[in-house]
Amino acid sequence: MTDETTESASSNTTEEVTEPIVHDKLISRRIWYYVFGEWSCPDCENEWTHKRTRINLSKYKNRVKADDLQDNERVKQQCRKCSSKNSKLIKYSPLSSEDIKPPVRDHLIWKDAERNEWYRVYGTWDCDNNNCETIRWTSAYTFVLLSKYLEEISAADLTRDTHYWGQDCKSTQCNSSRGTLKEYRPLRRGSSKNRPRHLGTFCHKCPVSPCVQTEL
Repeated sequence: MTDETTESASSNTTEEVTEPIVHDKLISRRIWYYVFGEWSCPDCENEWTHKRTRINLSKYKNRVKADDLQDNERVKQQCRKCSSKNSKLIKYSPLSSEDIKPPVRDHLIWKDAERNEWYRVYGTWDCDNNNCETIRWTSAYTFVLLSKYLEEISAADLTRDTHYWGQDCKSTQCNSSRGTLKEYRPLRRGSSKNRPRHLGTFCHKCPVSPCVQTEL
């Protein structure tokens, strides 16, 4: 009697679904999560994989299968072969530990005369002058020590002019106040049409003196 009761209770027990590990650095805009995606195109039957597939964060936590994701719960991709936007996410899985590491591109590494290696990133800056009209700006010419970048040290734990190249405030009315790096991230490919010109008067943003990317 006891054995039958135990067996019956065991068979009716629902297995608890544990949440997958979530890395903060893989969360985008608080609602998306980066995963390894396997895609296909129904139009030309092409298949490909993508290491930066974005799906809804809550769906990832609940381990919702790719087939059960709604159109607004995944970011669609364009077919690499026929350019069709009618792509289908077949399967997804967590990114490997290697893929989670910050990306490094050789052409973004700069070595100074002392052989220190600096890495170019996208930074957000605050002016040291609280009364400044600009207060905050962004720069795609922010240079951080490569070792600190690889260790993913936050901007708050970096020292200006030691761990990253300082910048002057962009406001011409600010009496050349300095800026403090508030946060940074890897560069992303953008449109070259709207690329801002590099002002020679703000040469602290450039590791070369005099600045080699002066405004025309």
